[in-house]
Amino acid sequence: MTAELWHRAVPILPSHDLRLTAGFWGSLGFAITMAEDYLLLELGTVELHYVDSPDVDPFATAWLAYVQVTNADLLHAELYEADVMPDGAGELAELQARWTAGRDLSRLAGLRDTDHGMREFTIFDPTNNQITCGHPA
Repeated sequence: MTAELWHRAVPILPSHDLRLTAGFWGSLGFAITMAEDYLLLELGTVELHYVDSPDVDPFATAWLAYVQVTNADLLHAELYEADVMPDGAGELAELQARWTAGRDLSRLAGLRDTDHGMREFTIFDPTNNQITCGHPA
């Protein structure tokens, strides 16, 4: 297998509401390209793709993506300043109430250093997909 033939991986995540997802990421500076059942988001070299999945259960699925960033601390601060809701305790009852009220589970988890040598944090999108952002500590 020739490594040079591989370029990069791009996750395809489910979205229960493509317009809500586009609005969330668009407010953070991502360019939006939307088709009837597909959403492409771009910012610099980062791409996130979403497929329309109106019946996805945000409490029973575990969709994940990892985005390598140059400075997790600075990006986390920017997201916090952009009013992405802090995760808080993230207790299930609170999240279920948010889902019932507005079907939007977007939030920002705190910074952490991992056992595998990364400095990272997680953004949860409106459908509760986990997009972890990090760099080597």
